[in-house]
Amino acid sequence: MRQNEQDENKEKRQRSRKEHLKGDIP
Repeated sequence: MRQNEQDENKEKRQRSRKEHLKGDIP
């Protein structure tokens, strides 16, 4: 496994989480 891929996954997760919170707030 490449560390880059893991970092990308982490970023994607954090981004999706942030977007989720944004969506929750009207």
